[in-house]
Amino acid sequence: MGAPAVYLAGPMKGLTFEACNRWRIEAAFRLGERGIATINPVEAELIAHQGALSCSGNGMMTSPKAIVAKDRHYVLNRATAMLVNFTDAPAVSIGTCVEFGWADAARIPVVTVLPDANPHHHAFIRELSGWVVADLNDAIGILAALHKD
Repeated sequence: MGAPAVYLAGPMKGLTFEACNRWRIEAAFRLGERGIATINPVEAELIAHQGALSCSGNGMMTSPKAIVAKDRHYVLNRATAMLVNFTDAPAVSIGTCVEFGWADAARIPVVTVLPDANPHHHAFIRELSGWVVADLNDAIGILAALHKD
């Protein structure tokens, strides 16, 4: 499978590029300090996107079919763990829920940040998560422990 890499999953639809990517940049930096690579599914070409993101792009890597194919490849073929951050989720993220299924099918451990009063409080989310924590700090600590030599 290659070097350890944590897939950074979480809501994107309805959020701005900055809002959905801010925590991913922080997680990548903090995990990188520990020698753990990350996979960020937010494409660089979306940086110039104005307003809320959606799954209706038409670029080579931003069409709905490309997004699903790319994210499935990342989860099933490259990830050694998945970090899901539902902080500030405006609504249930269907795409992230599908990624949970892929990770579970591949027996990839999932660490989920799930604050109180969040639309993702559901038995499937809790049961498919190896760990459910309230903040990103705890999630980073768990992932660091998972990837210790």
